[in-house]
Amino acid sequence: MRRSLIHIRRFQVANTLGYLGVILVNAMANILPINGLNTGQVSDMFPNLFVPVPLTFGIWLVIYLGLGLFILYQWGVFSGWNDDYAGVTESIGWVFFISCLLNSLWIVAWHYLLVELSLIIMLLLFVSLLVIVNRLYHRRDPSQAEIRWAQGPFSIYFGWISVATIANVTAVLVAMEWAGFGIAEAMWTVIMIAIASLITVLVLVRRRNVLFSAVVLWTLLGIYLRHSGEFNGAYPLVIYTVMGSAALVVVVGLLVLSGAVGAKPRSSTLYLR
Repeated sequence: MRRSLIHIRRFQVANTLGYLGVILVNAMANILPINGLNTGQVSDMFPNLFVPVPLTFGIWLVIYLGLGLFILYQWGVFSGWNDDYAGVTESIGWVFFISCLLNSLWIVAWHYLLVELSLIIMLLLFVSLLVIVNRLYHRRDPSQAEIRWAQGPFSIYFGWISVATIANVTAVLVAMEWAGFGIAEAMWTVIMIAIASLITVLVLVRRRNVLFSAVVLWTLLGIYLRHSGEFNGAYPLVIYTVMGSAALVVVVGLLVLSGAVGAKPRSSTLYLR
């Protein structure tokens, strides 16, 4: 038992330090800022039609708050009189700490305009979160505390990073001055939106994860607001695609809720099992 406790403590300490490191690096990115540029200014250097309004990025506050609650949970703060948190912490292992390192490295690469490197790091971050979400999904009979403070925060985080990865790819293509095989930028944006939407539908049908889909809907709203506001409707095809994609996600979500489509419900509530 003592060896097991020491084993869990290593993960708890590493996760806490990793989380605090991410918060510190992100704060430095906008307070110093790193390389004399804040994160938004770097994004503005690679303009494209997929980026939503700045308000959308406020979701990072939700993500970091959620991860902070996870850190408290993995120390047993919200677990009541049981030790479910220990099983969750052990299941995740070192992957969360690795994801924190990747998050911090991405900030540095992005601020130093190393966009190709930032994409590689983003892809690794995506994979690390995919591993965490899968490990949590396959845990049997999760407690309500686990659902709220582990599954919830990581579903939101993974949803946003899935969208951010597509945006990062777009930024790299802009930096490379890629001509897009002669296809108009608006059409490529439509393709990107369609990809994000199809991934969301797949996650809904296969995993019934409503928080993931909610994050994508939030992003689609941000893209819509930018195109209807800043761009003044100059790209109607993008607007129609956003509206159609949002409607598709909502309809599929309702069908999943009704049990008409998708995997059979399981025991926990976050994934509508």
